[in-house]
Amino acid sequence: CPADAIGTSFYKKNFANGVSIPAKGFFLIADTKASDSIKNAADMTVGWSLSDNATIYLVSSQEIISAGNDADIVDKVGFGPNACFAETSPAQSPPESKSIERKELGLDTGDNSADFKISD
Repeated sequence: CPADAIGTSFYKKNFANGVSIPAKGFFLIADTKASDSIKNAADMTVGWSLSDNATIYLVSSQEIISAGNDADIVDKVGFGPNACFAETSPAQSPPESKSIERKELGLDTGDNSADFKISD
């Protein structure tokens, strides 16, 4: 991926001060077309497709991410065969109406293909 790929198309969710994701917790991003029960459980809804070749970043500040190895990146998941800046190898892209999730909560080997699975 080119270095300038970050910021070309992105959505950002800033937490309020003092808010965090608990240990072994999760952050659920759902499509705005999902069922009401899924949207109600979601932490964030988006009106764009989490399609092939995307990367989602969890960052520790509200600053602009300058590169895939930016010091503010706490964790990330890249999915799809050509995902920009995935950890080692990207996870598989979820098909329509499916999602990806960690194989084991808290497990982070630094390789998205080893850490994430397709889920119903």
